[in-house]
Amino acid sequence: MKQSIIIPFHKNRDMLFYCLKTLVNTIPSDTEIIIVGNNANHEEIDFELPDRYKYYKIYKNIQYPNAVNYGVKHSTGEIITICDPDVFFWEDWYDPMIQCLTQRDSVGAVSLKLINPLNNRILDFGMYYTKYNAIHSTMGLKYDHPLASFDRKVQTACSAVMMTTRDAFDKVNGMDPELPYSYTECDYCLKLKSIGLDTWVVANSKAYHKGSTDPNNSKNYAFSYYNLDSKAMFAYKNYGRINYNVDEWFE
Repeated sequence: MKQSIIIPFHKNRDMLFYCLKTLVNTIPSDTEIIIVGNNANHEEIDFELPDRYKYYKIYKNIQYPNAVNYGVKHSTGEIITICDPDVFFWEDWYDPMIQCLTQRDSVGAVSLKLINPLNNRILDFGMYYTKYNAIHSTMGLKYDHPLASFDRKVQTACSAVMMTTRDAFDKVNGMDPELPYSYTECDYCLKLKSIGLDTWVVANSKAYHKGSTDPNNSKNYAFSYYNLDSKAMFAYKNYGRINYNVDEWFE
């Protein structure tokens, strides 16, 4: 099956270049790689990339869900992997994700184990829910902790690296632009759930994620005003879809 990787990019080209270096060395050579550069500051995205990549430049801030949707629209793959540009991949991450995604018809999306590069502890490996918050259940555990050593089905997972199918993406109309800052991927997973498709996290697939560990992350200082609005919209949309299941994690 044809495979595509979509990377929404806003700024920090050095970080993107390092991400691409770890990416291109750990995936099949025929995998399509699409970068969607979007920034009102032309200087942030005005650079060239080798022919190995398809690089689209949009000279305005279209935000994460629109960038993902744009990339998927311009891709050719039947399997779509969404990747943040601040993710640095471990070896042998790709095949276990494909195997988990394709091993049963009920799987609509899979994510991997995201690791804090400062201390080798887990940032995300699937979420559980209380009435008020999403709980990153294994956050802070060592990357090889027994509780994160096996694949499992979860309600939602982080899309810093998320693999799905074009068919599933199209059926739920992709990412929701009304959630531009946070909970976008959670909403996507719950939309999959509403059509009978599950989300899984894959224990043998790992990547470092700078994310919130980086004080210079532009998402944190430039777009944080979206955070509460996104959370409110997510709760409004998905109140009836969420299973408040944090007790399952403690069990």
